[in-house]
Amino acid sequence: MVVLGLHFNRESGDPQFRIEIDGEEVGILNGVFEGREVRLVHTEIDTDDLENEVADELINFAIDTMKDFDFKIVAVCPIVIGFLHRHPRKRAALLAQNRLTLP
Repeated sequence: MVVLGLHFNRESGDPQFRIEIDGEEVGILNGVFEGREVRLVHTEIDTDDLENEVADELINFAIDTMKDFDFKIVAVCPIVIGFLHRHPRKRAALLAQNRLTLP
């Protein structure tokens, strides 16, 4: 079973997205709030099996969640940038809505 979650750092209030498979945390994506933007800065995936699929699911969840809360996405993490290049429709939709900044 796959479980996705959003948590907030107690000290900074910044978002951390997590993914669990069968009760074991296998990935995190750290974000940093800057006004109405969220910088997606670091992704860690702890499984070699299905690494790309796990990362894609986690990143997609993070982007959709922040979009739902009306935040603009700033892609900083190379894994997030790679995801956006592999998913041109997602990238184009975010750019068309002025919801994405790429380096």
